[in-house]
Amino acid sequence: MNEPKFPRTVPQVNINGTSAEELVHQRRKVLSYLRKAMLALAKAAPHGRDFQTVEPERFTEARELYETRWNALSEIHDDLYAEAIDIQDQGR
Repeated sequence: MNEPKFPRTVPQVNINGTSAEELVHQRRKVLSYLRKAMLALAKAAPHGRDFQTVEPERFTEARELYETRWNALSEIHDDLYAEAIDIQDQGR
C-alpha cells in the first residue's frame, strides 16, 4: 500500500465519542461503494474499437484520463482502509 496522498487526521476514540466499531463500520461502507465504483469504471474503460475513426492520440488521451480516474479512486480507497485500521487499533 502506498503512502496516502491525502492529509489524514484519524478520529480519537474516546468514551464521549463515536465508538471505534461504528467509525470502522462507516469507513467499510464507503470502501464497499468505492469498490463498486471501481468495478463500474473498469467496465467503462476506453477501448480502441471506439476510437478507430479519430486521431490515434485521442485513444491515448482517453486511456490516460481513465488511469488518472482509477488512481484517484484507488488512492482514496487505500487511504480510508489505512484510516479504518488506525481506528480499529485504537479500539483494542
